[in-house]
This record gives sequence, structure tokens and C-alpha cells, in this order.
Amino acid sequence: MNSIKSKKERSFLFIALINSFTEKEMNDLSMLVDCHYFNTDRYVSRLFYWLEDKVWNKRSFDENMQYEVFAKIFDDRPPKVNTLNKEEKSLLNAKMTLLTRLAETFLILKAIDKKPACKTELLHDELLERKQFLLFNRHVNKRRKELDKQVAQDIDYHHHQYHIEHSVLNYLYQSGQITTKNNLAELNHHLDIDYILNKLSFYLTEISLAGASNRQYSNNTQIKSVIKLAKSPIYVEHPLVQIYLAIIQMMEDRALSSYEKMLSLLKHFTTNISSEDRTNFYTIATVFCSREIMQGNLIYNRKAFELYQLMHEEDILKEQGSNGISNLKNLVTVCCRVGEFDWATQIIEEYRSYIESVFRDSVCHFNLGAIAFYQSNYQEAIRHFIRVDKVNLTYDLNCRVMLLKSHYETDKEYDERTMQIFRSAEKFIHENKSLAPNYKKGYKNFIRLLINVYRIRHRATKITKERVLEKLEQVEFISDKHWLAEKIKEL
Repeated sequence: MNSIKSKKERSFLFIALINSFTEKEMNDLSMLVDCHYFNTDRYVSRLFYWLEDKVWNKRSFDENMQYEVFAKIFDDRPPKVNTLNKEEKSLLNAKMTLLTRLAETFLILKAIDKKPACKTELLHDELLERKQFLLFNRHVNKRRKELDKQVAQDIDYHHHQYHIEHSVLNYLYQSGQITTKNNLAELNHHLDIDYILNKLSFYLTEISLAGASNRQYSNNTQIKSVIKLAKSPIYVEHPLVQIYLAIIQMMEDRALSSYEKMLSLLKHFTTNISSEDRTNFYTIATVFCSREIMQGNLIYNRKAFELYQLMHEEDILKEQGSNGISNLKNLVTVCCRVGEFDWATQIIEEYRSYIESVFRDSVCHFNLGAIAFYQSNYQEAIRHFIRVDKVNLTYDLNCRVMLLKSHYETDKEYDERTMQIFRSAEKFIHENKSLAPNYKKGYKNFIRLLINVYRIRHRATKITKERVLEKLEQVEFISDKHWLAEKIKEL
């Protein structure tokens, strides 16, 4: 951080942190700062309120601001000149550090409130240390009843059960009952399930990342042993174990039967899966369909459409933020590819209110442009696409590609301006460091072949359509192989 600070302004961790706070969080933090249990430094309290008023979400904290706050807060020792000396800066930094610690404490308390199970685990340890066995047993019984009512037994469920059983084992030791009874069977069961689910989850992540890059995933002896353990009669009946194994099978063999088996399990175990897990699994399924489509398996266009219909019925798509607008884009694209234009238009209107206001117009213009494009209304599509401002990388890339296709369709003769648009898009993709390698290859191969097809169409090259078709069949990754194949046939 010190290497990037300027002479006039330096970064303060506290200011960067509170700029991520909402107004309610700032009000709550102020109560913690005022509480003498957490803070007894009056300078720190005064500094917090000054920063909240003058700096929070408003201004940078340059040297002039630092001088101003020092003169205001440390009025019993005002600076002698109009800039702070080394000692004064050191004092200000020390108080800022104390504020950072208080903000961190606030975030810890906020996190504990979000996760009652963590609060319970900490409380159990404290009660056992103080030999408060009656109160400990009351809390354990209460927590067990809560977990017994929980139908969806996800990773967190078994993690919490393990910690409860671990606390109970410690209680049995401390109360002298360990020789007459123990809970080792329950403890080991939840520990094993927790371990298996985490290992399968991490392995699935590794496979997914490998699918987006050129790296190989490590199908090593350890994960094979975990999968063998997961398939044993003791654990294979667990809903999440079955689903993880099915997804891994689908990702490894890429067979349609494996995809359908995974969806069947998701439907069958709907009530046994948490809403968060269900959303993640459906998202994995949509990504799988997308990759298969990119590699030319067009049967997955209809499969993806049916999947999005299911997600819509289960209210999974109504999510704000980047995931929500990405889901909407993918859904509309899939609808258009299978000719479901009316449903696509209906979905845009239905989900419009769930889009952040700053992105709403751009997101709607892009998706309406996509519908117009697939209906061959290319001029209307262009009018929508040019009104799309920056949303995120995925929208930016897709908007550029759709504009390329639209210009290809509308140009009656060779136009160097269109060629400049092609080259600009290729340069953007080549220089983008956020794009996964295989996706970057897919987009670059698409644009290069599109340029060749465009030149052939307008007799501006010696390359033959047979040669371009041969290249199209050879490339492993391409963003829209089917569309390019159609354009080559039309030449």
C-alpha cells in the first residue's frame, strides 16, 4: 500500500473500510465506539465522528484534511505549522489504527449475529471452561431440537452437529461420565459427512476451474479414495453426497445421461437441499449447458431453456446484483435460440424491477436487442446495442459480439468501418486479463473466422469458404460455431 500512495494523499485502512459501510452500519458502529467496554479513548471517539461527517463517502483524506482533523480533535495540542510533523502524523496514525480495530470488532460481532451456530460453539466452550454444566446442557438440547427440525442437511448442518458432539464429548470428560457413556459414533458420523462433502465440493470446484482454462484437474489417489468412501453404503444415501457424485460424473464424462441424472436428483431431493445449495447446483448446470453449446452440442439449447423454466418456477432467478443480470442475459439468449421470443420478452418485463437501477436500462436494451437480432431485425438490434453502457465483462463481451453479427448481416458491401469494429473487438478480448483462457480462445477464434467469412462474402480475399469451414471444424473452442457454419453455407 505504501508503494502506491501519493505524496499528497495516503491510504488509511479505516477510511477504505468504512466507505463500504451502509448508513445503518455506521450508526451501529458509532454505538460501539461510544461504548466504554470497547473504547475509552476520547480522541478516538471525536476522530470517528469527524471522519463520519467530513470524509465518509464524501471526500478524500489528503494532507490538508489530515491537518484539519488533527487541529480539531487534538485541540489541547494544536499543530504549530500548517502541516503535520512526524510526531503528529504518528499520533494520528495510532488513533486511526484504534478505529480500524474497533471497526473490525464490529464486523466480527456482525458476523457472529449472522451465524448463530458459531455463537453457540463459542458459548459452549466458555460454559464448559466455567463448569456451568446445567446451562451447557440446556443450550445443547435447544440447539439439537433446532437442528432436528432442519430438513436440508447441508455442509453447515453436519459441521454444526460435529461441533455440538465435540462439545458434548468434552462435557462427558469433564463431568466424569466418559467411562459409562460416550457419543463417539455420532461425532464420527458427522465428522465423516462434513469431510466428504467438503472434499467433493472442492474437487467439483477444481473440475469447474479446469473447464474454464487449460489446466488439468488432479484426479489423484486421495480424491479417488474420498469418492470410494462416499459411495459406501454408510454415506451414499445422503442427498448431497448423491448430488455431488452425479455432478462430478457429469463434468467428467459430459454425457447427456449424466446431466439428466443430476437434474433428476435435484428434483427428487428438493426439500432436502438448502436454497443456497439448490441455486448453486442449478447454476453449475447452466454453465455446463453453456460450455456444451460452445463446443457445438446444440441439443443443450433446448435443455438449457427447460432448465431456466425450472429455475423460474422455483424462484431462483429473482436475484439482484451481478448474478441476477447474468442469469437474465443467459435466459433470454437461450429462449431466442429455441424460438421462445414471447416468453423472453415476458421475462424481461417480469424481472425488470429486480435489476439495479444504475444498470436497468442497459440490461434491458441488451436483452431486447438480442430478441430483435434473433428475429432478424438487425437494425433494431443495433439501435438497442449502441445504447448499452458498461454493465460487466460478460455483458460487454456479448454486446460487442452481437454488434459484430448485426453489422455482418446489414452490410450490403464491404465496409472498412465494419472491419475496424471487428479488429477493435478482437483487441479488447486479447488484452482482457479477466477472461478465462478457454473463453478468450472461443471469442478470438470466432472473430478471426468471422473476418474471413465477411471478406469472402464481399470478395475481398483469396481464401476459400472450404478453407474457412475446415478451420471451423478444427478449432476446439469457439463462441458460436453453429452461427458461423450457417453463414458459411449462405456464401
